[in-house]
Amino acid sequence: MHNILENSQIARIKHNDDNGRLLAFESVAVNRTS
Repeated sequence: MHNILENSQIARIKHNDDNGRLLAFESVAVNRTS
Protein backbone atom coordinates (compact mmCIF):
# COMPACT_ATOMS: atom_id res chain seq x y z
CA MET A 1 0.00 0.00 0.00
CA HIS A 2 2.91 2.31 0.70
CA ASN A 3 4.07 1.88 -2.88
CA ILE A 4 0.71 3.04 -4.22
CA LEU A 5 0.75 6.07 -1.94
CA GLU A 6 4.25 7.02 -3.08
CA ASN A 7 3.21 6.63 -6.70
CA SER A 8 0.21 8.89 -6.07
CA GLN A 9 2.51 11.57 -4.65
CA ILE A 10 4.56 11.62 -7.87
CA ALA A 11 1.38 11.80 -9.98
CA ARG A 12 0.07 14.65 -7.83
CA ILE A 13 3.26 16.65 -8.31
CA LYS A 14 3.12 16.15 -12.08
CA HIS A 15 -0.55 17.12 -12.18
CA ASN A 16 0.20 20.22 -10.14
CA ASP A 17 2.58 21.33 -12.90
CA ASP A 18 -0.20 20.92 -15.47
CA ASN A 19 -3.32 21.59 -13.39
CA GLY A 20 -2.83 22.79 -9.82
CA ARG A 21 -6.58 22.64 -9.33
CA LEU A 22 -6.69 18.91 -10.15
CA LEU A 23 -4.12 18.32 -7.43
CA ALA A 24 -6.65 19.39 -4.79
CA PHE A 25 -9.22 16.93 -6.17
CA GLU A 26 -6.74 14.04 -6.26
CA SER A 27 -5.54 14.91 -2.77
CA VAL A 28 -9.06 14.33 -1.44
CA ALA A 29 -9.34 10.98 -3.22
CA VAL A 30 -5.99 9.81 -1.83
CA ASN A 31 -6.99 10.90 1.66
CA ARG A 32 -10.26 9.00 1.39
CA THR A 33 -8.42 5.81 0.32
CA SER A 34 -6.10 6.08 3.35
